[in-house]
Amino acid sequence: MKILSRIQTIAAPAVDTLPWHEENIRNQERYLNEKKKDLERLQKEVKEIEEDLKFYKKQLSEAKRLKKDKFDSDRFLKNKR
Repeated sequence: MKILSRIQTIAAPAVDTLPWHEENIRNQERYLNEKKKDLERLQKEVKEIEEDLKFYKKQLSEAKRLKKDKFDSDRFLKNKR
């Protein structure tokens, strides 16, 4: 029984030991880096959506100005993007 508890101690340090806190910090740093990557990806996605929406509004405004009653959003004003 003593051997098993010694192995468990080596494998999983007690909660209040310095190695446990060091491992906790490393884990939090990894988690933070993952979240920063997620944030960067989301910011890029939001920017792309904003740009698409701005152009779509421009298409609609120009279609109205030209008194069109419909337009193909995949082709209308694409050369002016």
